[in-house]
Formats: sequence, C-alpha cells, structure tokens
Amino acid sequence: MTQILALMHDAAEAYFGDHIVALKAICPQLREIEAPIWEAIAERFYLAATEEEIQWVKGMDKRICNNEKSALMRAGQNWVIQSLEPLDIRGIVPRNPYVVEEEFLARAAYLGIGDTGRTL
Repeated sequence: MTQILALMHDAAEAYFGDHIVALKAICPQLREIEAPIWEAIAERFYLAATEEEIQWVKGMDKRICNNEKSALMRAGQNWVIQSLEPLDIRGIVPRNPYVVEEEFLARAAYLGIGDTGRTL
C-alpha cells in the first residue's frame, strides 16, 4: 500500500493544481477544496492507507523537496521546508515530462493499478 500511496500522493494536483505550502498556510480554504478531490481519488484507487503510512509518505515528500531545492534552485533562494534532512540521493536533473509519464504509468501497472479494479 505504501508504494501505491507514494506514487499517487499528489494525484489531486492533476485536477486542482500544485499549490505551494506557503500559499496553503495563508489560505486554508485550498486544503478544504483539495480534500474531497483526494478522497475521491483514494476511493477510486482503493488507497485505504493508515495515518502512519500517510505521514511517512508526506515526510519523504518533504525530504525529497530538499534534494530538489539543492539540485534545481539557485543558492540563497527562500525555501519553506528547512527542518528536514534531505534523502541520500544524487543526480536530480530536469527530465522530459513524457518520459516521466511513461515511467509513472509503468510503475502504476507494476503496482497493480489497472488490475483488480484499479484503473488510471
């Protein structure tokens, strides 16, 4: 379940857009709007995750954001997520979105999305 949750955790952004944490902090209505979108996705793809799994995925997402910051942003730019240790990964570079989409769909198929009622 955790791998599927990790793959799908930002799925609501496909319908609602990707809003930065700072904007969500000053406009809590964004979270209220996004919540039922996420709930519909979770129901559709059978994402019955525990709170512990959800928090783990959120923590990993925040940590990898620190890797992305180091790899893709200029030094000195403000960054919201400062307190979390980045993951021990190297080599983050901008990638072709079509290749990323193919890899996403291949991983989804590997994890069973598309089988047994899970469909993209």
